[in-house]
Amino acid sequence: MSAVRVVVYGAGGRMGRQILTLVPGDTEIRVVGAIDRADSTAVGGDAGVLVGRTPSGLVVSADTGAAPPDCDVVIDFTTRAIEKQMQRHL
Repeated sequence: MSAVRVVVYGAGGRMGRQILTLVPGDTEIRVVGAIDRADSTAVGGDAGVLVGRTPSGLVVSADTGAAPPDCDVVIDFTTRAIEKQMQRHL
């Protein structure tokens, strides 16, 4: 069975970071996208480093269209302010 491919919207926030912290310990889930708003300090950084782990190679992006089209699940921890922008890409 292949791992479930997850994209986290709001990756730099409290709950998004929690997901990024927990998922690497699970062999059945793999984060393939990390998105946050353009003014987030998380954008451009490595998702692993963001949560105090070793670099993961996954860069946090502000591009809401950066989510891989073949992801299985989108976890949305965003605010209403960017919800409409995200919906154009889901």
